[in-house]
Amino acid sequence: PQLEQKMVNYNHLLFQLKQETVLTWNQIYRQTVLELMGNLASSDILLGEAYSEEKLLALLLKANDRVGLQHFYLQKVILAYLFGDVELALENAAQAEVYLDGVAGFINVPEYHFYDSLARLAAYPSATKEEQEEHLFYATSNLKKLQKKALSAPIILQHKCDLIAAEKARVLGDIVIAMEYYDCAIAGAQENGYIQVQALASELAGAFYLSIGREKNAKTYLTEARYCYQRWGAKAKVEHLEST
Repeated sequence: PQLEQKMVNYNHLLFQLKQETVLTWNQIYRQTVLELMGNLASSDILLGEAYSEEKLLALLLKANDRVGLQHFYLQKVILAYLFGDVELALENAAQAEVYLDGVAGFINVPEYHFYDSLARLAAYPSATKEEQEEHLFYATSNLKKLQKKALSAPIILQHKCDLIAAEKARVLGDIVIAMEYYDCAIAGAQENGYIQVQALASELAGAFYLSIGREKNAKTYLTEARYCYQRWGAKAKVEHLEST
């Protein structure tokens, strides 16, 4: 909620300065924030007070705004993944990848690698053998890229590497390794103030423990996930977690 208010203030300033391109980018992110806060019509479209995908996506495409398009598709990946639509997350990840050249040096690049990996690993269990090989290949490739960057930016990226490693161990059946990496991801995110990743890692750990029949452990992690999402201000995600 505090971030959303800052976005409103910056939007006013950007409008006054006639910085229309950057204003559009900021509105994409503000709409994502609003949807996480509870104004979620559907996880498959950015539509609401700040941004209308139906009206504005065509303008981004017409202008070939590669930065704006990458911002747009990356937020679509994140929302689809967080709300459990893995197939849609992968579809948008494919589009987000097309425009990575527009955001070289931006935080978008590691964010893309992070969520693309998680979406692929989420899709792994129900995929064909050929698709599984592809998902595992790209998730591993993404992880290597993030690990390389984490050497110089561990505060920002190491907990994300650990969460991908946990999910990879999960799909490969390495139960003990998965347990260790989930806890590393949660601890690293908490220590460095990334409450949204702490929430997600706790949620994924809870799902993992449910899958191996450890309901008491699962309850502990899922309770922590709910608490973190609530502290983050992501009301829509809290409701989604409670309904699944």
